Amino acid sequence: MRIFRRKQRDYSPNPLAAKAISRLSELQSNTADWLNSRTIQFNRRQQVLFLVIICLLFGGGSLYLICKAIL
Repeated sequence: MRIFRRKQRDYSPNPLAAKAISRLSELQSNTADWLNSRTIQFNRRQQVLFLVIICLLFGGGSLYLICKAIL
């Protein structure tokens, strides 16, 4: 016999959050398709260089935001 019973919780996702996640996933997919179509003619060296530039750009932006939030 249990003295305290657990309440049954409804774990259904919030419809607004589910829609936002769906839209974000669609946006990511469309962006990836667009980038893929734009860079299809790149050779291996150009692809690596493009990836390094993107990583530096977004990494630098993230580092800037982190430093600005701390200081």
